[in-house]
Order: sequence, then structure tokens, then C-alpha cells
Amino acid sequence: MQDFPRLRFVGLFFAVLDFAAAQPLVWVTDSLAKVQPDSSPGAATAIALTAARNEFESFQVHVRAGDKPVEMNLSVSDLVNARTGQTLPAARNVAVFREGYVNVKLPSDANGITGQVPDPLIPVRDAYFHEPRNAFPVTVPPGSNQSAWIDVFVPPGTPWGIYSGNVTVLDRSSTLAVIPVELTVWNITLPSTATLKSAFGLSYPTFGNFAYGGYAGYGKYPGAKGNSETGIAMMHAAVAQFFLDHRVTVSQVVPFGTKPQGGWGTFDAIYGPLFDGTAGTELQGARMTTINYASYPPEAADLADWQSHFSQKGWLSRLFTYICDEPPSGCTWNSLVSDAALSHASAPKVSTLVTVNLEVAAAQGVLESIDILTPLVDNIQPKDQPSLRPAYDAWLARPGKQLWWYQSCNENESCVDGIPGPASATWPTYTTDSSPVRNRIFQWMAFLYRVAGELYYSTDDWTGSPWVSSYRYGGNGGGVLYYPGTSDQIGGTTPVPVASLRLKLIRDGMEDYEYLNALSEAGYDDLARALSAIFISNAYTFSNDPQQLQGVRRLIGAILHQLSLLPAPFSISGCAPSSFVAKSGDVLLTVNGAGFQPGDVVRWSSPDSGSEVSLPTVYVSSGQLTAMVSGSYLTSPGTATIVVRRNVVQAASTTAPIR
Repeated sequence: MQDFPRLRFVGLFFAVLDFAAAQPLVWVTDSLAKVQPDSSPGAATAIALTAARNEFESFQVHVRAGDKPVEMNLSVSDLVNARTGQTLPAARNVAVFREGYVNVKLPSDANGITGQVPDPLIPVRDAYFHEPRNAFPVTVPPGSNQSAWIDVFVPPGTPWGIYSGNVTVLDRSSTLAVIPVELTVWNITLPSTATLKSAFGLSYPTFGNFAYGGYAGYGKYPGAKGNSETGIAMMHAAVAQFFLDHRVTVSQVVPFGTKPQGGWGTFDAIYGPLFDGTAGTELQGARMTTINYASYPPEAADLADWQSHFSQKGWLSRLFTYICDEPPSGCTWNSLVSDAALSHASAPKVSTLVTVNLEVAAAQGVLESIDILTPLVDNIQPKDQPSLRPAYDAWLARPGKQLWWYQSCNENESCVDGIPGPASATWPTYTTDSSPVRNRIFQWMAFLYRVAGELYYSTDDWTGSPWVSSYRYGGNGGGVLYYPGTSDQIGGTTPVPVASLRLKLIRDGMEDYEYLNALSEAGYDDLARALSAIFISNAYTFSNDPQQLQGVRRLIGAILHQLSLLPAPFSISGCAPSSFVAKSGDVLLTVNGAGFQPGDVVRWSSPDSGSEVSLPTVYVSSGQLTAMVSGSYLTSPGTATIVVRRNVVQAASTTAPIR
């Protein structure tokens, strides 16, 4: 009897332990984490973000179920600037995704992870058809983790300052946690069209086959009106629009060789908005930076027709012919020379691209045939050797020459199924199982090595179901940057592309490039390179610590913010006309001022344009610029803001009424 209180205390003690062990856990990370279902929980319960205007910034919320399943759901509040009352409405500027998982049995290299790896991001509501999808609620099994990815978009024109809100995490109707979110918006605006060119591949039938089962069903796509060729073209355009919102150009957007011979009406209607910046992207005004001539091998009359039409439309600088991939395996050296000669003869203003390095091209005598040299990253920076990038400078000094590059299974140092690469494989890579920093850093390298463009062979190299696993050429997820968002996988009725987590990290890398480039253009190129050197030594030696990358990015952002508060070295004294008449058609705008330079761009925002858009600008003198204002920006009365912008941080503005 005397031991009864002690037994009761012991029983209560173990009951308390059992209760504690049973509780779900909630934590938060930034975008540079890959939390697997069996990962150890983190500790952070609040998140602080920084972003420019016209930038996406992301974070993740994770739930670990206790000894009972959790019916996970979440909501995000508006973000409010407490000082000014300015609000970023969550309904328009926040997108929530459920992270799906793919099975990684073998790592791509010894640095990779295995098991269930987060990658497909199922939206709560898709961005283009605005259909609810089956992201949440989702059942989290006992003892397992489930993650949510959250994109926050800062619209152009958002006043700089600190905005606060929260994420409420639910188990059914019960609140598990309220996570404070703080967003610092800097006084800089990123361009909608990427400065770093990209040319990513897209397969002809893949998305359509997953969505509709084959050619006969393509005509079911909304707007195709039963025409299968129109349907696949519209699907390709939709995928390209989706990639533009990730700051990436799918250059193989045209699904099959086409020979318009002057009949460009359908082509322009489907693809023209992607080139003109009118495709309805979330990044208003985003334009494709490259376009691959669609027929191979090139045909003289057809290519001449492409050159003529693209010249008339103002798209010519983005058009190129992909003459050969990795010769001599992709083509003979003789056929490379003959195809390039045909291209140059029939369309001399269209650039030719070959994936080869300078040394090999010179040795084979084909340099005269190539306008865009595109070597592997490890050809530019060989392991344990000096950089070969300076060797390209003399060739690049010639008119019309460009240097792009690409990555491949070489960056995992194994291209053989069943044989993972070694631990020495530390290159940038887009494989699923690699660290988030390795997925994001390639664009930093492009800046540091002064490379103008990035080629990537495919975005939808799906073998079997990509929702389960994508293993090929010894790597996981290579050539697979999005998933087929069909109704059976994500709900809804219309098929849409579903982003991979890696595509979000590529987008973030493209935004990082804009920061570096802005600092360089503001006259601080050496500083941009010195700050990068804090965590990057060369193309295969860099820190995988997310906080080092994030810390350098935040430091550059803070510097750009401070620079933006300084007076611009140019000014606007007035505009002609000084006011506009609604529905008056196109208008030639003259901007008068002082200190203008070639390359300064006149930008415009009005009720019809929405956010700030670039206008075709002509430098007249240091005191005058001219630009054409489209009549589509002048249909509604209101106030127009006219901006002259030299770079991200240097701008001057004025306003004019639209009556």
C-alpha cells in the first residue's frame, strides 16, 4: 500500500512521455532544403525572407505526424507593411504546393541521397486555368514527414519595406502551428525577361501523350477545336509560358518542322505572344530569349523564310540553328561544315550552334562554321587545371560570336546506369538527389565565367512514369524538370505542367544571376565577383551550405537597395506628348532630359499595361530618347508612369495623364 503513490506517479510519468511522443511537429525551412519523409525534424518556427520587386521567393513548411495520422492543410495570410498599411494579398501573390516524392534507389553520385526524395510540386490551384487541384488536405502517416512549398511573388511597383504575415498549419480543423513570416522588399525590380539566355529542350509528343493518350486526342486540348496539330502546338506554347514564369526559355517550343513559306498566321497566333511578351505570364512582359529553328537538317528556302519573318517581327536576334550535337557522335565533321554553310548562305543573320569546345573545334577546322560555341562546363573548367575560359576571348571578339555552355551526366562523373559517380563529383547538376545548392548554382557560374547562355537537352525526358522515378544515363531526374499534371495525378480537368522542386531552384539561380549582373552593371563587377568568392572557388568547388549562398545573396540585395536610393546619373526634364488620349492608337514618345546613354530603356506602366514594361527605345542623344507606346497600353483613362532605366538600380521617372 505504501508503494501505490509511487506507482501512480510512474504511470503518470510514462503517460506524459507517451503524450509528448504522440504530438505532431511543425517546422519551417527556406527553399534550399530537401526534407524526406524520414528526415529528422528541424527546429525553426518562423521564417524571414528578402526579395526584389518582380521576384519569387520561396520557403517550405514541414509536418511530422506523431503516433496518429495528420490530415494536413494550411493557409497563408496577406502580408502587411505595418508602417504604411500596404498589403500584398495572398490570393494574388502566394502560391502553395504539396511536395510529392519520387523513389531514388541508386544515387547519381556518392554525394546524392536515396529513398523518397521531394520533387514534384502539386499546386493548390494552377496558375493558368485556375482550377483547384488535389494538393491538400493530405494524410501524413504516423512518424512520417510531409512538406509544403510556398512561393511568394512581389509585384512590380510594391513599395519597399518590411511585410509580415503568417502560415496557419492545420490537422483537419485543429491548428497545429501559426508560423510568422517576415518579408523584406528591396527597392529594386528584376526584369521579367531573363538576362541570361537559356535554350532548354522539349519533346514533341511527350506531354500530349500523357495528357490525351496519343495524337488522336491532342485536339481535346482547350482551344484546339478538335485539331490535333493545333492541340500539340498549344500544349507546347503552354509549357513554354510555364517555363517563362521560371525565367527559363524552352527553345524547342515548335513541336515539328514547319514550312510556312510566308503563311505565318497560325504560327504567330500560337507562338508570337511568347516572343512579344504578351503570353499572359505571371512575370508580365516575359519573353523567350532564344528560339530553335524547327527543321533538321536545315532547308535553304525554309530557313530564309524564317529569317525574313523573324526579322520583320523583331525576333531575329533570338533565332538560331542547332547544327550538331556533340560531334562526331551527333554528326560527322563534314556534315557539320556543309549544314552550317547552307544555314549561313540562306540565312546569314541566323546564328549556328554546335555543342563543342574551342580546342576541338579549332583542331577540326570548324570554327568558321560556328557562331555559338557550346561546350560542357567541365570543358571550360577542367578538374585540377586552370580555367580555359580566357582562351575564348579572342574568338568572342569577332562579330556575332557567343559562348554558351551546358551540363550533362558528366557532372555526376558517371553516365552508366547502375554505377553512381564518385564523391569527387561536385559539379553543378540538375539531378533530383543532389543538394539544393548544386541545383541552384549553375547560374552563378555563368556569371563568374562570363557565359552568355545555357543549353539543356530536355525538360521532359520521361521514361515510364516520372511520378515514380526517372533514372537514366546513371542519374536521377536528368532531362526531367517538370511533370505531366494530368487529372488522375493532380485533379482538375485540364492537363498542366507541374514544376519540379529543381525547376524552382533553377528559377532562383536565374534570379541570383540578375542580382550579380545588376551589381556588375552598376559599376561594381569586382565586388560581385569578390562576394561570390566567399563560397565559390571554381565550377566544381563551392560550399553546399545553404546559408552561405543565401548570405551572399542577401548582402548583394542590401547593397543594390542602398545604391537604388542614390540619385540616378541622368534625369528626365519632360516628355512629348505630355499627356495621352485613350484609344488613340500607337504613339511615338519623346523623353527629354540629361545624361542619357546608349542602352538606356524607356519603360511604361499604365492601367492597361499593368506592371512596368519595356518599350522599343531609340537613343537619339544624351538629352533625348524616343520610344513607341503601343495603343494597347492606351485604352483606359488613368495615369501613366514613364521610367528611364539603365539597370536594376539606376532609374528616373515622371508621370503623364491618359484622358
